[in-house]
Amino acid sequence: MPIPGLRVLDEVIAGLPTNSRLRLDIAELKEQITVLQNENEKLKAEAQSRQPKPELSADAVKILGFFFDQDSHFTADQIASEFQLESSMAKHHLGTLQKKKFVGYYYGGSISMRNAPHRYEIMEDGRAFIVNLRS
Repeated sequence: MPIPGLRVLDEVIAGLPTNSRLRLDIAELKEQITVLQNENEKLKAEAQSRQPKPELSADAVKILGFFFDQDSHFTADQIASEFQLESSMAKHHLGTLQKKKFVGYYYGGSISMRNAPHRYEIMEDGRAFIVNLRS
C-alpha cells in the first residue's frame, strides 16, 4: 500500500537542485514515516485483537429484546419461527441466555409434563441488561 505523502516528497526531491543535504534529510524523513506507519499498523492490529468479545451475539441480544418487549413466555420453536432461525440455533441462543441467567424456563403447555416444551421468559438480569443497552 503506497504511503500517502511519499509521492509528494519524491516530487520535491526531483525538483531540488543539487542540495544533497536536503535530499538526505528528506530521505531520512521518508524512512521514519515508513517505520512509523508500520508501527501504527501493528498497533492497530494489536488493539483490534484486544477488543473485548461481545457478551452476547447480535441474535441473542435481539431475542432478549423480544422477550423484554413482549413480556411473555415463548418456546424455542416460537423463537425460531419469530427470528427465522433453525430450531437448534434458537435453542443455542436460549441456552446462552439461560447460562447468563437472562432467561429462565419452566415446563408447560402440554397435558403430559414429561413431554411439555420449555417455555422461556425473561429474568431480572435480562431486563437489566436490555435497560442498560437501550439507555
